[in-house]
Amino acid sequence: MQIISAKLTDAIGVMAPLVLRESIVALGEAAKTFNETRVRELISQVSKEIANESTRWQFQAETVREFQKLKGQKAKSREPEVSKAELKGKFGIKSWGRTAKS
Repeated sequence: MQIISAKLTDAIGVMAPLVLRESIVALGEAAKTFNETRVRELISQVSKEIANESTRWQFQAETVREFQKLKGQKAKSREPEVSKAELKGKFGIKSWGRTAKS
């Protein structure tokens, strides 16, 4: 929500929080439990309040881009951590780093 709120504030000013709240309610949602699968709907809904067409397109493009970036970061953070022991077993690595020669 912070992304939409910030971008919408840039586009329409101080009315952004009100417009955002009303749009969320119009979609039958609540801000705290807003379903991420409906983000594009929300972006479309709040875009209707941006009078200038080029500003509207810019808002939509930037907001979608930011959400895609955020979604990509979340997906990466959900990848399981792999321990050194697992890597050693999986790839046959015998030691890490340099070893001292005798």
